[in-house]
Amino acid sequence: MDLDLTRSTYRGESTLQHTTTRILLIGLSLAGILILWGFYAEISASWAMFILFLATIASSVAATLAFVRAEQVGEFSTRVVRTLTVVVIVAFIIAVIHEPLGYLFADAKESDDSGQTDDDDATEDKAQNEPSDDPEPRAKRASPTITVGSMTLNVPPGPDPANTPPDLMTKIAAGKELLGKTPLYERKECRNGKRCRDLLLAVASVDGEIKVIKAEETGIQNKNVKWPIWTCDTGGFEVTGLSAFNGVNTNLEITVPVGWTVVANKYNIGQGGKRVPAIYVPYNRGLDTPEVREAGLRYLAGISWEVWSDFRDRDVRSKHVAGTKITDIVGPEMLVTIVLVENSDADRFDQCADEACRLGLANNALVLIGANGADAFKYRFSSVGAGGLAQLWKPSYNGLRRQYPEAALPAEFKAVTQHKVAITAALCHFDAELQPLSQARINHYRTHPEALQQYLAAAYNGSARRVNKAINDHGADWRQGRNLCTSRNCETRTYLEKYDFVWKATFEQGVDPTVLNTGFYTNQ
Repeated sequence: MDLDLTRSTYRGESTLQHTTTRILLIGLSLAGILILWGFYAEISASWAMFILFLATIASSVAATLAFVRAEQVGEFSTRVVRTLTVVVIVAFIIAVIHEPLGYLFADAKESDDSGQTDDDDATEDKAQNEPSDDPEPRAKRASPTITVGSMTLNVPPGPDPANTPPDLMTKIAAGKELLGKTPLYERKECRNGKRCRDLLLAVASVDGEIKVIKAEETGIQNKNVKWPIWTCDTGGFEVTGLSAFNGVNTNLEITVPVGWTVVANKYNIGQGGKRVPAIYVPYNRGLDTPEVREAGLRYLAGISWEVWSDFRDRDVRSKHVAGTKITDIVGPEMLVTIVLVENSDADRFDQCADEACRLGLANNALVLIGANGADAFKYRFSSVGAGGLAQLWKPSYNGLRRQYPEAALPAEFKAVTQHKVAITAALCHFDAELQPLSQARINHYRTHPEALQQYLAAAYNGSARRVNKAINDHGADWRQGRNLCTSRNCETRTYLEKYDFVWKATFEQGVDPTVLNTGFYTNQ
């Protein structure tokens, strides 16, 4: 007997409504649980997204079938079904597009730090799949060096501007102090009544004079990149922006008069619903001096050595190599290198045509560290939420905090802006990347430290699972494998080139002292 569903009873219609609603609610709940599982149990984000996709499709199909079987559905059911369907689909689209969750059919995004907990289809290592052995040691080149702990580091060459103040580090400190005593009053009549992007600048002359000037926004120089035009309230000064506006990180230079250098910025930033003053030293060419670069190298090496030696003295053991200290796997040199690599622009590095250009990017990071000290990269968080000196991602940080209780990492993720916390997490991060490796591969790396460095650096950037699979698939040619690429780019390959260059420049033969660069404009 045929059923006339168009004349269904109230009870039948209500049952259909409830069934459809339950199906969608279950699908949505399952999707949420899987996302949480992906974040907090550290399974591959791509698998979580794939299962979410299936759950979404299943829910939508079930709802469609329910509608097909009934020509009339109550107003309440219609609204519930439509709303939940839209929510699930929109949540899925946002999750796929939003970079922290990675891509649907790929591993976690290249630039995230989620590799330490990825599982892998473990396969027995074979001789032909082992990474290549370490190359012959490269000869040292005579260049200025500094010693920190057991490390000997090359002081990189670079520009030495003629019109900068003497004793620049002292001038930077004095400029920050002077800005701290000077209030910044924001105007609200710019850009159709919007708050003006005004800054206070501490500037120092080649003769050693220090003063504070206000740079007031007066217009837009370039609408495409939104470079504001500033006019100084102190007569005789002209300010030029070297990049798009970026708050307290905005790169500014004094073009008139000659012989003045911006040594610090002050800008009111949003924090907790309020505007609070922030003081920072963005990069500019006048700061890219041997004094500031060496100060940055000493600071970074010092904080890396402090964290590394603390782990060594406390006998903190590896979670993945039985009976071995983490510090026997990872040296302090890797911590120095990874920070410089993480804070050197990958796109610009890939576009560099010579050694001088690449050196300039590394020097840029040293200038920021030298000029800002403990505040370096304090305000820098990437589009995927990675932040701090070591560019750590929140899910990765939380996983490390649980996996390495002896590291005593603070519960609050914002603690990554503290340099000791960032370096500590990076050290644990390196050890965590060993998780998917078989014992045979670990044994191989014990006798091939340079090969181990290559693996750890690649895994730090592009996930241990992906790198291990590249080695399984391509053996000694793993760096050229498509496993290191996503649908968007092959960032991990460039990342390894950056690592090789920075390591060579800092710890091996260095860079030819005759190589100079003219500086780079970046917002860090």
